[in-house]
Amino acid sequence: MLNPFTFRQFDAYCLHLAKLAPNELNPNVRMSVINVMTHKIFGLLDGVNDPFWHESLVLIVAADQLELKDTVTNGGTLTALDSTAKTVTDSTNAFVAGSLIDVVMVTKATSLIKAQFKARIKNGGLVGTYVKIAGTEATFASGTDVLFINVMKTLSATTADLSSDYVAKIIEIFDDQGTGGNKRLFDLYSDPRSFAEAWDDPNMDNRIAALHYGDTVELLVGASATAPGVVQALIKGKPPIFTEATKNNTLGTPSQENAMLTDEVVAEFCRQANKPISDVVQKNLALYQKRYDDAAAARSKSIETLGQRSV
Repeated sequence: MLNPFTFRQFDAYCLHLAKLAPNELNPNVRMSVINVMTHKIFGLLDGVNDPFWHESLVLIVAADQLELKDTVTNGGTLTALDSTAKTVTDSTNAFVAGSLIDVVMVTKATSLIKAQFKARIKNGGLVGTYVKIAGTEATFASGTDVLFINVMKTLSATTADLSSDYVAKIIEIFDDQGTGGNKRLFDLYSDPRSFAEAWDDPNMDNRIAALHYGDTVELLVGASATAPGVVQALIKGKPPIFTEATKNNTLGTPSQENAMLTDEVVAEFCRQANKPISDVVQKNLALYQKRYDDAAAARSKSIETLGQRSV
């Protein structure tokens, strides 16, 4: 369930308990205190499998297709295609390794198709090296030929706006392209090197995978896999930030921790305003400190144990 307090209500409640008037403590200071304390409690509970912080985000997939044409006849950016060296050159757009290209080459004088084939980009860059999948190749002659290439970038960067939803961990990424429109899971990678090596793995041709770093999720869609549909991420979030714009949003901590959060905030309000802290609150803070110490010790022990495991 959602926390019954909004930021605004909780701020007023803590001011009342601290016996402070609103003008006795700067609003920006109060916002900072509440933000610090909500994240302090999140840190205490981090690692607890609490679905309170689980939520889903819809990921906006970047454009997955480029339509390229030659420079001489069509005023595009393609400058060369060498069927012997297996290279294609563009003056502006870098080819992404793993992309699929659909090539059509026409002889201008006869308007007949000179070459038509599909290929996969093996080595990326402005000069991409390709491996033919099917069709007939030919070397492009800029004076006599017309060249068109459609590029399907199987690597698509998606960016989720995390300005108010802070991602602690991605639990799973999925879309709606499973059989019968059901959920289809992406293989999650944590190592960028392994993810990059997956491009050349033929076992990935029918698979989809994802790599998360920072605010970006990169998707790998195999050559034979269905293109992404509506892509979503199930995440373990972090508490939202209290600002003037979010004052009517609910607190981002479980309601069962409200008493602890209240005492922590009231005590800090009093410290900041140079007011005395009640004996009851001080007694509660001592009890809470034991929880913090126990959690820190347990986390330290877990890290030590992890370091001792054999590879």
